[in-house]
Amino acid sequence: MAGKNIFEDKRKRKRCSKILLCRPREKCALLQRELESFFREVWVFSPYTFELFASSLPSLEKFTSWIFSSELGVKFFFQLCGPKGIVLPTSVSVAVVGEKTRQAVEHYFPQYSVVFVGRNIRQVLEYFSGISYEGILHFTSFQSLEKWGKLDFPGLRQYPIYRTVEEVPHPAQLQALRERPPDAILFGSPSCFDVFCRYFERSYLNERVILTLGESTERYLRGRGVAVDYACCSPEAASVAAELREVLG
Repeated sequence: MAGKNIFEDKRKRKRCSKILLCRPREKCALLQRELESFFREVWVFSPYTFELFASSLPSLEKFTSWIFSSELGVKFFFQLCGPKGIVLPTSVSVAVVGEKTRQAVEHYFPQYSVVFVGRNIRQVLEYFSGISYEGILHFTSFQSLEKWGKLDFPGLRQYPIYRTVEEVPHPAQLQALRERPPDAILFGSPSCFDVFCRYFERSYLNERVILTLGESTERYLRGRGVAVDYACCSPEAASVAAELREVLG
């Protein structure tokens, strides 16, 4: 269903001039710029932010392979290494989840080549099941380990390097959103929706165009009785902007 025009209420097909991006501020900048050429107003409701969780690193020489499951993991690993002057191994196999994570590795650690890009962590581990390695260090978030638990895979150590922290919106922002509701709301993830609903009644979504990034967020909202009007195929800013121009134009 993602990527298809699935408006359930034909009255919502009006031209949208104001859109609210409900996703972390760190992930909104590029998309916000892309959408400003189409929408008169692009607002951001940031449910949470990210911060460094680890204060030190395990012995890197014990691992011949690294896994990064997000670009944030790469960024915080770089942040942790730099000030401490940590000596990195000269040779390591790096596998990642997603193209944006691969780009982050190339940006922060150009000395390393990414050997595999998977759609999810399971696919990355399938890659390692077919090769020889001595140890794998998986940089992930505190919340991921808390929510999903540790993965059972030979030689794998999962290391929480960052965590998400809920942002408390300013009362003036909440008041402005209540007095001047947006025409459309784009939810970036299930957790973004959950935080949003702590501040706004479900009726606030009525007559708004409800958009999601991807099918998993779409399914989550539908499972909670929310009529999703459109689910974007790709999380990439340029692709999302192009889709929304076509659907809402």
